Amino acid sequence: MTAFFLIPLSAFLADLLLIIVLRRRRDTFGRAFLLLAIFLAGANLLLVFQLISADEKTAGLLFHAMRHALFPVPVILLALSVLLSGRKLSSPVLLFPLGLLFIFLVLINLAFFSGSSILVAGMKRHTFGFFPVLNAPGLLLLSTLFGACFLLSMSVLLQPKEASVVDHPLKRRLPVLFFLWWVGFSLNLIPLSGQAFPPVGMAVDALICILFASHLISSDDRLFRTSEMLGALSAGALGGTLALLLLPDQSDPVQTATVMIACALSALLWTRIIRSSPKPSGDFSSAALTKQENRICELINEGYSRKQIAFFLGVTEGTLRNHLMNIYAKLLEGDDGRDRFQRLTVLIKKASGKT
Repeated sequence: MTAFFLIPLSAFLADLLLIIVLRRRRDTFGRAFLLLAIFLAGANLLLVFQLISADEKTAGLLFHAMRHALFPVPVILLALSVLLSGRKLSSPVLLFPLGLLFIFLVLINLAFFSGSSILVAGMKRHTFGFFPVLNAPGLLLLSTLFGACFLLSMSVLLQPKEASVVDHPLKRRLPVLFFLWWVGFSLNLIPLSGQAFPPVGMAVDALICILFASHLISSDDRLFRTSEMLGALSAGALGGTLALLLLPDQSDPVQTATVMIACALSALLWTRIIRSSPKPSGDFSSAALTKQENRICELINEGYSRKQIAFFLGVTEGTLRNHLMNIYAKLLEGDDGRDRFQRLTVLIKKASGKT
């Protein structure tokens, strides 16, 4: 058996990392993104066991469980696109995909428990492990669900409303990341048609989750070390996956050595990137700022707005306001003016040498 199970394994670890990073989000977009990460983590973990299954029956049971976690993903991704475009979740755009998803889940369960092969022809053993082969009706239903969600997602993103309910640093990049996610999902339709093509779409999932988490991870988080370890493991598995795809026909010893080296280098690169991320700017040690207050000063120095800072920290704007009041009291003593945030920004940038 080859090491192609590293593809969904890297994605599972990246999804788990994103869950930890997003666990404290209180905004609607953050919670929806957390839900997406949870469903993806479940699907990728089940896919790992499916690929390494020893027999067809076990692989079939795992696939049946896995599709309950995977098939809601396009609807959740569409919901995120709706929020990103400035619309609300009550938008009628979501009605058709939700209805289609419900019908699809009912049909796959009826077909599974009745023993019908109208949707799934069976499990086929490839060099990368067991993978299902869908019949024409199954491929049609799945393609319709993913295709409808993709078209609606791109439509709302290309026609955003002026007032968006999402305000965070990755806002402008998310449409591109979402498009790449859709491309990754579509690649997984190839092995479902019976082709000997590994599910490389999960590698896209891993890459996007690692990228997103790297922007949100905070050294002040009590689970920072856990996040750092998960990120290193995921990056390592992703690097091993890329090496495996580039050298598929090498002998086992050469392939194993290459994969191990790629895993180690990728994990090291992730660790260096995270540990070299900007630290709190300016020397405010005499003001006795807490770790959270120093983190806020760091984000202010990087030019983020109050809403963006609240998103980063996973707190409400009211909680952030309380932190800012404490910072004002320590750094702007005797200043009760209305423009304290602007004056604090100037002070921090001067201390860091940016002005």
